[in-house]
Amino acid sequence: MIWGVCIIACAVLMAIKGGWLGHIPKFNELRESSRVAGFLLDGSNVSAALFIPLCLGLGVAWPFALLAGAAWFAGNMISMGEEASAVGGYKGGWAKIAGVIVEIRGATRLSGIKSALQRGAWTGAMLCLAMPSAAFILAGFAFIPCYWIGISIAQLQSKKLDAGWAYAEPIWGAVIGAALAWFVPQG
Repeated sequence: MIWGVCIIACAVLMAIKGGWLGHIPKFNELRESSRVAGFLLDGSNVSAALFIPLCLGLGVAWPFALLAGAAWFAGNMISMGEEASAVGGYKGGWAKIAGVIVEIRGATRLSGIKSALQRGAWTGAMLCLAMPSAAFILAGFAFIPCYWIGISIAQLQSKKLDAGWAYAEPIWGAVIGAALAWFVPQG
């Protein structure tokens, strides 16, 4: 039961972080109505705020739950567009240069994949500092395969190289949720 809750909840939180709230009618208008609303309703902030009660509800002690919310925010506040597009999918990786989408290969793509590995490790390390479990480090390293799978799904669906990574975020969130389930007290 805890495993299912953690996996689904973290997949939803990562989707929120990725901007899925923007698909709710009138949400973007509300978010763009002021700077304060824009900050408060940013997906990274909303998902971090919701991660705290999730942890509390799972039995994580409140100091660790607060640290976990801060860690979720610190791990996810940085834009990951360049890393995600460098990982790419089965059609390859891409970059947007002067407004033009170009396929990237070789050393350029490898540099982006290295950044993606660092990005995943950063998020895993932040969560590991808040809730000491090596499972978060392993989940962080899953960034690359999760994003490759999610982007490949989007590329298959759209038939475009630059299909985006909207499917990848909940996949990686589910892996982070599995790490959270490993950490929380069972039973």
